[in-house]
Amino acid sequence: MKKLLMVGFFLIISSIVYPQNSLACSCVAPGDVQTELNRNQAVFTGKVEKVRSRLLSNHSSVTFSVHQAWKGIDEKTITINTPTHSSACGFTFIEGAEYLVFAFENDSGTLETSICSRTKTTAKAAEDLMFLGDGEVSFNDHNWFMSNRHAFLTLLFAVPSTIVIVSLLSFLRRNGRL
Repeated sequence: MKKLLMVGFFLIISSIVYPQNSLACSCVAPGDVQTELNRNQAVFTGKVEKVRSRLLSNHSSVTFSVHQAWKGIDEKTITINTPTHSSACGFTFIEGAEYLVFAFENDSGTLETSICSRTKTTAKAAEDLMFLGDGEVSFNDHNWFMSNRHAFLTLLFAVPSTIVIVSLLSFLRRNGRL
């Protein structure tokens, strides 16, 4: 009897001293494609380039190269967030895989998705993609320097060189050496 009381006492004390957090995902089933297109701030297909779990956060950042967009995306690459654990409704993305993503804007203003959305691999999204039709495929290139570096370097050297030559010729002419 004493042993039973000691075990019971130990269990009660350990549950108070070492409480366990338990997370559980609870979702309302996503609506049809049109409803979710209207509800979410971004809808696109893309290939996962990098998945990064952030320290001191319960979220992972997922970077995509965007192939098509139907809403909210105008760049070739985009990073969205998802909870790290499926128990917190996090979507598990695999680097190199392609997905149809439905993302909403969270309280901090960043795009986020979860297992509660219509997000899925493109292999499983044929019906959704058929409904969505063709998306936008040309995006802003925000890396102007890399795409126009030759023109930039030409201007960088041509303009100062021209100014130096004109100034030198003007100086030589004023001093009667030209």
